[in-house]
Amino acid sequence: MAQKLNIYLSQLLILLGLFSVVSQVQAQDNTAILLEINGTIDLGTVNYIERGVKTAHQQYAHLIILQLNTASGLDKHMRSIINTIEVSKIPIVAYVAPSGARASNAGTFILFASPAAAMAPGTHIGPASSMQTVTEDNITDIRSLAQRNDHNADWAALAVSAGASLTAEAALTDKVINLIADNRDTLLKELNGSVVKLGENKITLDTTGMTITQLTPDIYSKFLSVITHPIAWLIMICLAIVIGLFLFLIKRR
Repeated sequence: MAQKLNIYLSQLLILLGLFSVVSQVQAQDNTAILLEINGTIDLGTVNYIERGVKTAHQQYAHLIILQLNTASGLDKHMRSIINTIEVSKIPIVAYVAPSGARASNAGTFILFASPAAAMAPGTHIGPASSMQTVTEDNITDIRSLAQRNDHNADWAALAVSAGASLTAEAALTDKVINLIADNRDTLLKELNGSVVKLGENKITLDTTGMTITQLTPDIYSKFLSVITHPIAWLIMICLAIVIGLFLFLIKRR
């Protein structure tokens, strides 16, 4: 009996040792999680970004790349994404790409909320003057985001108040972004050794040998995007009217 107990204990210790090794290897794996925002920022986008950041933490990722190509979105959805960025324990780089992409309105706010910002050639940032009604709060908020992450706060305010916009090259010159990168591999190369703020701390990014894992929206995120789309609401309203008229005519007979 004692011999069997010793065998079981030995096996348990071996399993615990293996688990510890696997956990350490997973934690040391230099991985970046790629999330893409294309088009309108809606409730599905919020769910996708929240899930992506959570997954990045679960997988011990060292970096999150938030690739942007967006020009619109409701203020509340934008602020939900900004809050997710701010509470992340993993540094996030906003990357406006590919060539021809833009980060305006909600996208501009999200870029300034990110610890690091980059753009591909042929892209532009701004304006941010179409976020429903422009108020002093909008200007104050985007200035605060920019200052927190060492971006150009004066230009950030102009993007809201005056509808300013910049090309990638001009954005780099005006210190709106940290770097220009042709592609994701170049982005990682250029980010290596960069110092970014993460909460109250500053960390140095190590992207040597880093691999990128892309996370795409799941079915639930896609479903939320569909049902919250303005056209979907219009269709549902029309259907409700048709059904209501149909039931009314039936009762009249």
